[in-house]
Amino acid sequence: QSLVDLWKTPTWFNQIPLADSVPIVWARLTRQAASEAVIRQRLASAPDTCWIAESDSMPIGYLFSYGSTVGRVTPLGGSFTVAASPDCLYLHDIAIIPAVRGSGAATALLEAARSWAAARRIADVALVSVGDTRTYWSRRGFVAASAVTPAQSRALSSYGVDACYMTQRWKAVQA
Repeated sequence: QSLVDLWKTPTWFNQIPLADSVPIVWARLTRQAASEAVIRQRLASAPDTCWIAESDSMPIGYLFSYGSTVGRVTPLGGSFTVAASPDCLYLHDIAIIPAVRGSGAATALLEAARSWAAARRIADVALVSVGDTRTYWSRRGFVAASAVTPAQSRALSSYGVDACYMTQRWKAVQA
């Protein structure tokens, strides 16, 4: 049996109390209390593109993403605005508790996102790298945007000085 089991948000959201799952993972990583209202809004806005990783029925990480358009940067703490005709999967937040890093949880979450995007013929994926994660994402094939617009700069500034908008082209499934 795999160390990591993935649950689609609707299953997980109904089976595990919110107070016992994502906020705990998020708080362990950031040492801050998660806003339950923000988390609920994100899950409600994009339930098909939010996943949780579990090990032994315990949440160990999550990925919040949504269908977007290339170049659109959501400010930190901003509401998800799912594009009517997305050309990009925006990876808004991925977190794995430190005790299980290296277990394959992040890879499993990203593969779930990749499968979702491929099934919808969405080839582009984007994210905002924060802190010291730019090298991590670069090693996984993401490339920093060569130029950003004033609107992107404003949104990026909400993440801190090291924030970087990055993109990657995933292979889309052909119809």
